[in-house]
Amino acid sequence: MINLKLTPQRADFKSEYTASGDILTVRIGDKTETFDFTNFEEGVAAEIIPEALPVNPILSAEKVGDTVSITAIRFYTAEEKGEFENGNY
Repeated sequence: MINLKLTPQRADFKSEYTASGDILTVRIGDKTETFDFTNFEEGVAAEIIPEALPVNPILSAEKVGDTVSITAIRFYTAEEKGEFENGNY
């Protein structure tokens, strides 16, 4: 199971996340990448390197028991500025 915590950051693109079991799918613009944490051993990931995405949205990943806790960047566009910069997120 994935516990996803998103940290907002202003950018000229958006990020979208979908979690299913131990698999996290990230979409940035027209690029999509799947991160499979199925065989991820307990502890903190030293480094997560995306292959298809233009930037790395994952700040940290840690597995304790059956839960993978991931902190990632929630990129938002100028159109969403008010939602994130006025404390509504």
